[in-house]
Amino acid sequence: PRDWRNRGKVGARKKASRGRYHDPVHAAARSSWDRHAALNARTASGWARFATHRRKVTDLVSSVACGGRLCLLGAGNGNDVDVSDLGHRFDDIVAVDLDAAALARLSARADPRLHSKLVLRAGVDVGGANEALEGWRRAPNAIAASDVAAYSARAAERAADVLDAPADVVVSCCMLSQLLVSCSDALGPSHPRRGVIGAALVLAHLAVVARCTRAGGTAVIVTDAVSSRWFPFDRQASGADLATVMGAARAARRSIPGTDPAFLAMLMGEDPLLAPLLEAPRFAAPWVWDIDEGLSAITYAVVARRRT
Repeated sequence: PRDWRNRGKVGARKKASRGRYHDPVHAAARSSWDRHAALNARTASGWARFATHRRKVTDLVSSVACGGRLCLLGAGNGNDVDVSDLGHRFDDIVAVDLDAAALARLSARADPRLHSKLVLRAGVDVGGANEALEGWRRAPNAIAASDVAAYSARAAERAADVLDAPADVVVSCCMLSQLLVSCSDALGPSHPRRGVIGAALVLAHLAVVARCTRAGGTAVIVTDAVSSRWFPFDRQASGADLATVMGAARAARRSIPGTDPAFLAMLMGEDPLLAPLLEAPRFAAPWVWDIDEGLSAITYAVVARRRT
């Protein structure tokens, strides 16, 4: 596979943690990068466990387009999507992740005949989220509302750090929950601006996804929304039953903040940063993602066309 560094501008940044939910492994790590790398290493053997989730995501991506360039944000070990399968449908696949070792594992699993199509883009902080959180962590009492608001706009301008040219399909591989966990870890659960900053991180990420998508292309945001650790549910449930559970978890304030479908739809339809970029979204039916032993999540996807 081709390494982006051989194609010109690196724009290397650190990406937000890939941690799903707070646990001692993540808390003991020195930084978001450490947590991210530790979790990628821990789930590197999760190919079989992720099978149902991977099939859902791969089928969804396959259904929205064929041909052109595909960009996978937060690609990690490649357990979320079948890169070999998608390699037969797209001309070029750019896999973006902070963790170079995880991308190497993704490449090693991919069909060698497709390596000429695969571009590895390591060391990227998508939208500068990790950089911003580190600054806010160091000076939590100096966070101004104007700084938080300005961050989303700045992040949208950094799409060029991710891709040299927009892609036909851009997939966010469960990055929203990662960003929100990084926010909680950096600021602490009791910080008065944690909710506002979390919302800004979500808005910024959606804006980067949209800016990385060519006009007329498709943005796909896959996100976990309810953790079995926070709100136990029937792992055998599907479709409408899972949607009902999501609503119950949201009402009980036990869903992952910032991942609610209504909130994402509101941002895409009303926010001045996003509304000019994306058409009205559609939502894929939720499914159960088995993440780790004793840990599952209700997961769904938002699909939106980039305005022409």
